[in-house]
Amino acid sequence: MNNFKLQNQEIYFIEKSTTGTLAIENCYPSICGRIITRNYLSGKITSSQAIQRIKRLHGVKTWKSFL
Repeated sequence: MNNFKLQNQEIYFIEKSTTGTLAIENCYPSICGRIITRNYLSGKITSSQAIQRIKRLHGVKTWKSFL
């Protein structure tokens, strides 16, 4: 898993900062995206696993599928 673990308060501040930045751009993270992010930041999954789950969530296969 991850080499680091963040405390709940740190995870909260990162999540709020990211959500605020997205809100400025009129975008909002999905509930599933938030859960995946929390699992990654708390050290329950690796970054590779988080990326795979988010891609699966949004139906992204590979960049070649867009060519």
